[in-house]
Amino acid sequence: MRTLPITGARTARHACWPLLCILSLATAVVAQDPAPYDVEQRWRRANAALQAGDAQGAADELRDVLALPFVPLLGDTYGSICYDMACALARLGEEQGALAQLRRAVDAGYRNVDWMQRDPDLESLHDQEEFASLVKRVEDDQRTGAIRYSKVLDAGYDEQLPAPLRIAGLSKLWAEAKFNFAYFDQMEKDWDQLYLEAVPKVLDAASTADYYECLAELVQHLSDGHSNVYPPRRLATHYYATPGFRTEPLGDDVAVTRILDTELEDDRFRVGAKVVAIDGVPIDEYAHRSVSPFFLSASTPQDLAMRRYGRGLLAGAVRDDVTVRFADAAGEFERSFDRRMGWPRDEALEFRDLDAGIGLLVLRSFGDSSLKQQVAKLAPQILATRGLVIDLRQNGGGNTPTWLMAVLAKEPFRHNLWQSRTTCGAERAWGRDKGWKGGGGRTVDPDERFRYAGPVALLIGPKTYSAAEDFAVMFDAADRGPLIGEATGGSTGQPLMIELPGGGRARICTKRDRYPDGRAFVGVGVLPDLEVPRTLADLRAGRDAALERALAHLGEALGPRD
Repeated sequence: MRTLPITGARTARHACWPLLCILSLATAVVAQDPAPYDVEQRWRRANAALQAGDAQGAADELRDVLALPFVPLLGDTYGSICYDMACALARLGEEQGALAQLRRAVDAGYRNVDWMQRDPDLESLHDQEEFASLVKRVEDDQRTGAIRYSKVLDAGYDEQLPAPLRIAGLSKLWAEAKFNFAYFDQMEKDWDQLYLEAVPKVLDAASTADYYECLAELVQHLSDGHSNVYPPRRLATHYYATPGFRTEPLGDDVAVTRILDTELEDDRFRVGAKVVAIDGVPIDEYAHRSVSPFFLSASTPQDLAMRRYGRGLLAGAVRDDVTVRFADAAGEFERSFDRRMGWPRDEALEFRDLDAGIGLLVLRSFGDSSLKQQVAKLAPQILATRGLVIDLRQNGGGNTPTWLMAVLAKEPFRHNLWQSRTTCGAERAWGRDKGWKGGGGRTVDPDERFRYAGPVALLIGPKTYSAAEDFAVMFDAADRGPLIGEATGGSTGQPLMIELPGGGRARICTKRDRYPDGRAFVGVGVLPDLEVPRTLADLRAGRDAALERALAHLGEALGPRD
């Protein structure tokens, strides 16, 4: 309870009189028959009905709860109840009623915009203008709220931030992680000790760039791919410029896997060239000594290797050239490259027909808001195939596509489980802090409007990440087909964004996810049923062994074509 100030207390007491009357009336009625007025119990009952697929039962229960006169006075709880009512109505096809409840939820303070966009219960609202308007409103509120919350620390960019600001930023990052990070039980070092060790480093930082490197090195100790530090935009060209090609680790080798600037290609520099040294330093020594800490927050060994020997390997300042020594069948050779920003990205989706009536659906990102519409447009072509290969090997995540799994599912399937830490001051004071809140595991029905019934194979690898791993888990748990390739990156979750002095940001993973049966995949990776590692020999031969294995599997499942 908040204590009213003495000044103006009489006025405040009069202003609260209607509220006191309502609560007194509610208390009197509750004393006679507590069950109808037990909001938490009835809300839980409605949630259970929603989880069990009984949207009508949930809506009936929540409708009665929302009719109670004091419920709108419950603040955030009221917003969450309205949100659940929106979910129930959306599942019943009552879109306008669902939007009205969602609007009330936002008015009452509901702010989980990421889940709002990913929640499969609300998918039917995604094409509505009001839904987009509500999403934008919450996003705008979050941005202004973050700035307002950090106004004292928002001093703008400077080449050297004052020492008090540097310590304040470090302390804010430490505190947000201390109360929100989901995996402290898996850390080897003590977070408080790491904070103490970081203080002198932060004070000694000679520049803002050095300061952010100190913060990045601290967050690396969390060993989580969804917990990172991002330097101010003014420093982006200092860290993120790259030459016009990409490298990846392939077993014990590191090789050029793609050339973005075709003018660089010649008789020797081509896809498959093995990297031997950088700026005269052997590659392993260079990678461990010189790769920026901003690329090295990782959850698994395969995740760390991809960050260290992938895009992070040759990243640096725009103004700096880099000299690389390569090896091919004819021996070793060197080339020098300039670093640039803004290399083009591939389209998020690609579909093509392969031999024997098998389709290949390449999904490089789940962050494209139009992806669902793109897949829907391709529905006739996809449905016309006898079998389907879905390639997620370059998919770094976005929003978990439960809708896509509903297209592929033959039977109802369960969503992933999750847990997040909770902090309640009063519960802690009473020694009853439960510590964790969990959810997920609900059953999702197949999409009867667009349903793919043919055999499917899923290609995965260490660059399959975040929401792409969420999808792989659902695909695996639903036993929809084989996972082929290599273990995924092993990192997903809900990051909390944190504004830092000088215009930089950090994020801390607040949610731990598991298979529907409780198995862990964060920190391990989603493991393939058929392991087919990429090799330098296959790369040089232009061979995609994982795709070949997927086609062979589908061929066996389908038999000869009529």
